Amino acid sequence: MKKFFSALLLLAGSFVLFQPSAHASLILSQDIYEVEGSNKALIGSVSINVLEAFEFDVDKFEVEAWFELTLFGTSFVQQMSDLFYAEFSMSNLKQGLSFLTFEVLDEFNNISYQLFFADDFGFMDISAGSSLGVIEISLGNARLPVPAPATLALLLLGMIGLAKTRRSYTAKR
Repeated sequence: MKKFFSALLLLAGSFVLFQPSAHASLILSQDIYEVEGSNKALIGSVSINVLEAFEFDVDKFEVEAWFELTLFGTSFVQQMSDLFYAEFSMSNLKQGLSFLTFEVLDEFNNISYQLFFADDFGFMDISAGSSLGVIEISLGNARLPVPAPATLALLLLGMIGLAKTRRSYTAKR
């Protein structure tokens, strides 16, 4: 019995000491596509932290900062001058973002991106001093990445240890 409790204590300690380095938050990600007729071309992606959202209506949540934003191969870091707003339903996260708008500046290339998306229709205005063009956009399917199953692996390792302890205990009898 003493070995059982020491194995159980070791298992509990391993959960505390060896925490996985995965995100402790739920991240909702969607790809951004340029739409030309029936063709779609991937131009970027947006990810938000669902746990940073605020409820503003029944099952309608809003978030005012992105977790990750990439456009045309450039990753953007959130700055005070960047405007960002997204809405989603907490009860149907697989639906993804129902509303998205942002304005960011690629300081390296001096290009401004203004995006508006609502109810399966959207556009992006791209400008560098003067307007370079407006493109139609759509969002891809929502993705909710699941962290690595480190907890399951630790539990399995603990159960194997307990089984070995029991086997050695019964062999001594």
